[in-house]
Amino acid sequence: MKTLYLKYDSGPLPKMSESDALMLLGDGLYGPLPVHAFGLKQDAEVRGILPDHVELIDMQQWVELLNKFDRWITC
Repeated sequence: MKTLYLKYDSGPLPKMSESDALMLLGDGLYGPLPVHAFGLKQDAEVRGILPDHVELIDMQQWVELLNKFDRWITC
């Protein structure tokens, strides 16, 4: 089952399989990441940051991303 993890803070990363993905929102955009992730462009702009290893996407792209996964888990 493909899972999209929605991360709102800079705490520990969830255990993910290769078919899973990580979406960073709000304060989740802070800190270095050892994995590729998606991030909400508007949240990065408000914070004035350009995080490494993060593909910034807009709200429409986020909706499209949600449709590619079987479930979404907030972590």
